[in-house]
Amino acid sequence: MKRFAGIMILAMLLSMLAGCGAKPQEESASADSYVEGEASSGGGIISGGSGSNSSDDQESSSGNSNDGGDSSSNNNQNQNQNQNQNQNQGDDSSDEKEDSSPDDSSDQPSKDSDSSTDEEPSGDSAPVSPEEALKNLFVAKSNNMGLNLKGKKGIQQGTCLSDEVGVKYGDSLTFGPVTPAQVVVGFAFDKNGKAVELINATLLEEEATFEGGMKIYTYAVPKNAEKVVLNVPSSVKGEFVIARNNTFSMKDFEKLTGVNSGYFSDCLYGKRGLFVGDSICVGSGGWASRLTLTGMEAINNGVSGSSLSTARNLWIVDQILKSKNEDFDYVLIHGGVNDAWESAEVGLISDGFDPDEFDLSTYAGGLEWNLYNAVKYYGDTAAIGYLMNFKMPAAKPGRCADMSEYFNTAKKICEKWGITYFDMYNHKEITHELDLTTEKHTYDTKNMVHISASGYDIITPYIEEYMRTMTPCNQKLLKEIVG
Repeated sequence: MKRFAGIMILAMLLSMLAGCGAKPQEESASADSYVEGEASSGGGIISGGSGSNSSDDQESSSGNSNDGGDSSSNNNQNQNQNQNQNQNQGDDSSDEKEDSSPDDSSDQPSKDSDSSTDEEPSGDSAPVSPEEALKNLFVAKSNNMGLNLKGKKGIQQGTCLSDEVGVKYGDSLTFGPVTPAQVVVGFAFDKNGKAVELINATLLEEEATFEGGMKIYTYAVPKNAEKVVLNVPSSVKGEFVIARNNTFSMKDFEKLTGVNSGYFSDCLYGKRGLFVGDSICVGSGGWASRLTLTGMEAINNGVSGSSLSTARNLWIVDQILKSKNEDFDYVLIHGGVNDAWESAEVGLISDGFDPDEFDLSTYAGGLEWNLYNAVKYYGDTAAIGYLMNFKMPAAKPGRCADMSEYFNTAKKICEKWGITYFDMYNHKEITHELDLTTEKHTYDTKNMVHISASGYDIITPYIEEYMRTMTPCNQKLLKEIVG
């Protein structure tokens, strides 16, 4: 019996030992599988718990891991939100943050089983460098493309279109370099692409000024706006910066682009311009006066009713001679409409540069006479140009409705004299935007010739950009004329 009792006791001890070894292992494996399942569905960062010796300890560790993971996830999200509010991150900025994103790490348990659940994810607490904070949201994609006064895309000389920048009400955009005289700096659009607001200088807060007169501005995003598109001067598209919710200084700009503030200069800034012509040149608040917004000094000698030829008693050449003792950087002649008004003969181009050969009763002779005096008195310092007037298809006086013959001849004359010209007459965008078959941009309903302030808003940016392309007078020609 003693022997039997001993065998029974030994069997019971072996059974107890076997049970103590198997059951905790099964519970531990089960608990680990649960935690990993939570993590893969977005439960957070997993740390600790794999070394527990009982099911109760394991469940406690599992619960703490999930709580800690949620806390870390929330901290991550709050930090990312704060950074997004204070940084100018583009739409692709999330790619730079993927390594520290709670969603990316949630399905990867911690490699260190003894790590604390209070440990912060690496990277999120590091300060953001100025280079990262001032990330440029602009990427140039096209030349000669911009927004008109209606917020529609079209050919705009000297302008390129920025990418769409996602925004919301209350955001701010700081950007530059910008020319102060830009009539259309950009547009804010709603989610359906409908224009919410025309962005111009009156809505912008000036942050800094480059040595050449260009600006860095900040724009406050209005209600209902969800994207902004800017007209970027083509001359600065390689260094243009747009920053969202991050006002930057000139020093910041220089650090980000590697370009100093003296590099950008509007060639019109600080220059003197002489403008001569008829009533469209004079125009109350016309294009000439608007050019002063570039920082240029504008001398407008234009007189209403003046002509290039002797078709009228008021001659544009007298306006040129009026300032002959002064120095200018630009001389721009805007005339010919009154010649067409009087149905003046177009005439022939002379063979040489002798003023005695010019038939002043004709448009061609009158234009050459004006160019001769402009070159003679200003050619040593100034860039000289001629403006061909915009189309007036509904104009009633004389030959104003169709000036094609005049301007075809003008092109040949300008080429002969080495003078640049700006052909507004055949400029499709200007013709379309002015639409002088209607009364939208004219106050002159009787003649359908003169444009209103909104009309000058349309043509001024084009004239401004043309002037930036003007070149100095041909010195060889100058010597031939003045001897």
